[in-house]
Amino acid sequence: MVAPGSKILQYKAKGEDNQPVIIFLTPENQYLVVAGNFNGKQQNLSVKLAGKYLEVTLQPHSLNTFYTK
Repeated sequence: MVAPGSKILQYKAKGEDNQPVIIFLTPENQYLVVAGNFNGKQQNLSVKLAGKYLEVTLQPHSLNTFYTK
């Protein structure tokens, strides 16, 4: 769930890779990353957040939510 007052920092439509990503900054200064993998195989995702990287493997046909500080 996206907290009221959160701001969108970055958005990438699904494009050819079928992997949409949206990044929010919450009022509590946490990053919220919502990423989809609409492919039939696992996909790696790497997102730079404030000088650090969130690196995860997304399962096939999944919608994923990650919180970071």
